[in-house]
Amino acid sequence: MAIIGGGIIGICAATLLAEAGRSVIVFDRTGVCEETSSGNAAAFAFSDVLPLAHKGMIRQLPKWLADPLGPLAIPPAYLPKLLPWLIRFWRAGAAKHYETSLATQAGMMKLAEAEWMGLLDRSGTRPMLREDGSLEFYESEAEFRASLPGWAERQRFGIGFRHVEGEEMAALQPGLSPRFVKGTFVPGWKTVADPKLLGKAVWT
Repeated sequence: MAIIGGGIIGICAATLLAEAGRSVIVFDRTGVCEETSSGNAAAFAFSDVLPLAHKGMIRQLPKWLADPLGPLAIPPAYLPKLLPWLIRFWRAGAAKHYETSLATQAGMMKLAEAEWMGLLDRSGTRPMLREDGSLEFYESEAEFRASLPGWAERQRFGIGFRHVEGEEMAALQPGLSPRFVKGTFVPGWKTVADPKLLGKAVWT
């Protein structure tokens, strides 16, 4: 079997096929994982199950678009072409669709975690994985309270976390700016130091 593209997805597919007893060859213009991001950390964000499309995000769109430093930028000339997609995105955030999307994404992340951990164990690359968890910070009580519904939804799907502040937060992240009043620690968050090296190691 031939796999076109030797990035992370390609080599994972090739590895699983090889494990199943198939003869596999990977084609890539520069080599296996040569164009994979390197020299930077990459996260296995299995706890990120909240759908992007939700009512709260839709309300923030005008503010983001008006902010030149905001997380979203749409060139005015491109807006008419993008409008049909934006309408579908808005509809996907409706309550009747949101719950389905949430359950589906949580199930996919659970499966992805099980498959990834198995692949890393079988390829002997599990030591490359860092399981230090992650911290999400809040600069005000209002910002923290606004995050609570999202954490409650994660909790329904078995995602572990704990809210931290004061000395416990400082111990988890020394040298933290005093402007952060609270945080949420997610122990299940995993990272690797170099995705390129990981991909090459999995394939070899």
